[in-house]
Amino acid sequence: MAKRICIVRHITREGPGSFLNHLKKRGLDIHQYDLSQNPALPDPAMYDGVLVMGGPDSANDVSEKMSLMRDFAGKALQQEVPYLGICLGMQLLVKAAGGLVVKSPRTEIGFYDPQKRPYENILTAAGQKDPLLRGLSGRFPVFHLHGETVVLSPGMELLATAPQCPNQFIRVGRNAYGLQGHPELTPAMLEVWLREEPWLQDRDAAQLKRELEALGEDYLRVSGMLIQNWPL
Repeated sequence: MAKRICIVRHITREGPGSFLNHLKKRGLDIHQYDLSQNPALPDPAMYDGVLVMGGPDSANDVSEKMSLMRDFAGKALQQEVPYLGICLGMQLLVKAAGGLVVKSPRTEIGFYDPQKRPYENILTAAGQKDPLLRGLSGRFPVFHLHGETVVLSPGMELLATAPQCPNQFIRVGRNAYGLQGHPELTPAMLEVWLREEPWLQDRDAAQLKRELEALGEDYLRVSGMLIQNWPL
């Protein structure tokens, strides 16, 4: 029987992107939940893995949706259900595990910082040994869209860092992972984000499309390796 995977969207536009085809290639039974359409979630114990996407909320919000998600992430940790969190999904994981979600030292948006340096993840010594990151180079490009970051608590392992915002990729316990960037980004997703994402409204849309086109193969390679390596 195929392993069951739960994908949680906080908002429709932030879906699994390129992760979806990689999950299908693994022959997984995929179930998607969009909290912007229906604020209800299953028990994570029903699944062999949970993939929690990004979104415009803060993990600190007192809303019903974020309360639901903090509870969901906490249950996944307690039940040791493999967890992979992207952006807000990472921040919810850290919050559920006793860490902090705080204002980022700088808001990171796009492929390059204001000094035109590429946003990258740089593997730590722990990251170089972690099975999820097996086969990835020591540094790889990321797209960012966040204004908050995390403060790690004991028991969390830093797997990748960056000069601008140090806590980029983390592991909690044995099988819960979170990353701040968006390796799942596809051209189709970017088109939607350029129309709907407030933080991208003042950006050069044509330039962002060119940058993704130039980095597209790297993004597919990274997203593919993460799903291929994900220990379920």
